[in-house]
Amino acid sequence: MSDNETTRAARQRERIAAWSGEARPVPQEVTALDRHVNRAAELVNEDTQPRYVFYAPDSSGLIYISKIPPPAGVPAFVLVDGKAYPRIIRR
Repeated sequence: MSDNETTRAARQRERIAAWSGEARPVPQEVTALDRHVNRAAELVNEDTQPRYVFYAPDSSGLIYISKIPPPAGVPAFVLVDGKAYPRIIRR
């Protein structure tokens, strides 16, 4: 970017921040899986045992939080162990 483009972009950011009151990120919808992963993280903080968050293998849409690994019919699950950011494990 040239100096002119950089200056123009900076002025535009300032105008948007002044118009909105502050520069905030766009809010994202929180899904049911997000809520379950957050709850699993709370449980891990309480007792330090890892949790597995996964959808039921019968396609019912139920979401489970478990201390034991999910059954073999579950192709992907979220591992929450408190040591790293919750991550998706695919089989």
